[in-house]
Amino acid sequence: MNIANVQLRWENHCHTDESDGGQGFEVLLNEAKSRGMHILNYTDHDRFTLEKMLQMTHDAWIISYHSAEISACNYDWDRPKSLHLTCYLSSRSLELEAACNNTITKKVELITKQFEKLIEYGFRWDINELYRYYKVDRNLDMLNKYDLSRYILTKSRNNFLAADLLWVDAMKNVDPAKLLTECLQPWSPHYENFDVQVPYYEPSVEHIWSLAHQQSWILSIAHPNFSFADIWPDWFEKVFPQYYEMWVNAIEISSFADIKWLSVMYRLAKKYNLTLTIWSDNHILWQPDKTHANFWELNPVIVGMHWEVDAILRGIINKVEG
Repeated sequence: MNIANVQLRWENHCHTDESDGGQGFEVLLNEAKSRGMHILNYTDHDRFTLEKMLQMTHDAWIISYHSAEISACNYDWDRPKSLHLTCYLSSRSLELEAACNNTITKKVELITKQFEKLIEYGFRWDINELYRYYKVDRNLDMLNKYDLSRYILTKSRNNFLAADLLWVDAMKNVDPAKLLTECLQPWSPHYENFDVQVPYYEPSVEHIWSLAHQQSWILSIAHPNFSFADIWPDWFEKVFPQYYEMWVNAIEISSFADIKWLSVMYRLAKKYNLTLTIWSDNHILWQPDKTHANFWELNPVIVGMHWEVDAILRGIINKVEG
């Protein structure tokens, strides 16, 4: 495809039903074709784009790379920091795929242990009902602890138990996010009651780089305004050099990042010669939520900066294609 003299249309971060997206890749591909898009990268969780997906996308004259949203961890912090890296490769990496498969296996172990710990405390659940609740015959590796919290609290008995544990009004629905952050996350106030351990469930950032750098690659910190929401943008700017030393070479511009986060991203990109990636993180077509935008939705701050965005996209292409 000759894209030298066209203004690019793209989607660099979206999910299909290969992980936790709400539609097959064909739906997204048809939407991309109807919009005359030039780039479409499928970034499913810990799953690199299947060959058939790439072939059909290329057959539609749309650029697509071997890509995924990889679970990783910075074990060099005082306490390990989990994050997601959107990864774009010029060619297939069997080693990275194996690392992701290992993460998926360990995630099933983690979620299973977490369910067992909740049962020990008195919470009740049913696996078939859980699948029905999410309206898809999922595997456990497609769920996370927030999904567990949402489902657990649909039962009145569990809601009363959680309310008593968290010292909140038992006559009101407990917020799943509160159950997650105060009980199920490491270092949360009640975590000693629900502690489950799966050593090195997530690979280190350095290990991901050691596998990715064998070819042309981009490792981008996904949605830093969410992944690092526990610290201020200025503090993220101070800790980013750690990730640069781990060979992270890009940062994503979130559709929801405010001007403070955008300013930090641009300053870091200039200082460290980083690639900027742009995303919607769409999970269900035409059903955005508080953290996932519509397919092909730009951050409103840069929505009118067409040539700036075009330059960013060409930077991605140049980086991946070498």
